[in-house]
Amino acid sequence: FTPINLWDLRLTKGHTSTYHVPKEHTASLFLLEGKITIQDEALDSAELALLDPQGDTFTITALEDSKLLF
Repeated sequence: FTPINLWDLRLTKGHTSTYHVPKEHTASLFLLEGKITIQDEALDSAELALLDPQGDTFTITALEDSKLLF
């Protein structure tokens, strides 16, 4: 069995949030609407970011009001 977490995030423009992914978990982030940076990489609407499965802390900054699935 694999644990599953699904978060529906809503970030307002200028908001910064930090998240932690446990080691050996597979994580992805799908931006439904808006524009963000994740670890200084820009992501636009309808783009997917895959995160390192080695466990990591990452920061998201909303460049516009944004909706995403993590």
